[in-house]
Amino acid sequence: MNNNPPPLKIYYMGKLAEIKTKPTSFSVADFIDSLSDEQKRKDNLSLHLIDMQRHADALKKLGKHKTGDGCLYINNLEDVDIKVLEKIIIAAAK
Repeated sequence: MNNNPPPLKIYYMGKLAEIKTKPTSFSVADFIDSLSDEQKRKDNLSLHLIDMQRHADALKKLGKHKTGDGCLYINNLEDVDIKVLEKIIIAAAK
């Protein structure tokens, strides 16, 4: 009788996608300030954060927003704390 475990199977899923968003020295607040009023008035701002649990504490401090399946939706930038939003974006980029 053979008591050895079955051999481990290794599956290769292919090449991982390259993350195209790279950290920069640009300020989120400066970027938002550079937008025209018309650009700021779009239906809403949608940020794809993937892991919403990671940002749970910051989201409590953010202000008026909605979330869904890895996305953060902001209707009006004046309704959120820009500094908190900046921290969320920086954390998501790491």
